[in-house]
Amino acid sequence: MEEEVIELISQLPQIYPNRSIYLATEFLVAKEYASGISERIIRIPEQLHGEYKINSKVLYAALKAGIPLLGLEPEASTLQKVVTEAKQFPIDSHSYTYSISLLGMRFRNQKWVQSIRQLREMDPDALIVVYAGSAHVCYHFDFNLPSALGGKSFMTLFTPPKDLVEHNPLYRYVKIDRNLQEEFSASSDAKLVTTWQKPTKYKKIMGADMVVVFHPKK
Repeated sequence: MEEEVIELISQLPQIYPNRSIYLATEFLVAKEYASGISERIIRIPEQLHGEYKINSKVLYAALKAGIPLLGLEPEASTLQKVVTEAKQFPIDSHSYTYSISLLGMRFRNQKWVQSIRQLREMDPDALIVVYAGSAHVCYHFDFNLPSALGGKSFMTLFTPPKDLVEHNPLYRYVKIDRNLQEEFSASSDAKLVTTWQKPTKYKKIMGADMVVVFHPKK
């Protein structure tokens, strides 16, 4: 997964040489105490040490490619929300359970929208890439980020075969040509790529504009 994402973001500066590019991610805690959005942006590796939650390779690769980072995960606001709802200081399991619930996902995405809109106001012509779990960004999930933000978006789902149904139960019914399936199974480096290049209602149902299925590394 990390290798696929790194390969993608490393090419972005060459594809969009005249645009600012930012990587906004749930794998960095939002610096909610900062006075403005510019103070929340990480531009050099030294600023990143100890800040990331997981997937640090992708974050360092983005900085190496000259792409600044913006943390999206509103841990402080989420904790305060749980305290308000539960009327007591929560233990870790309470915060986690709320965070992954439908209400929690909606709350977190609302906070993400605020951060991304602030970034857009600061740099209106920038390309903003959101690196996050599918439940936040795929079109078929409740209060998904592209729908909440509005405007133009392109959603790419990277996944190993075993996780397809977790991302969307409808993938259980997608039939793959037998010869294509055999070619995919025969090579550990093979990928299955499906994309809709023209507007279609089906991407809203299937959740993405492009799906890249890869073999997990052993």
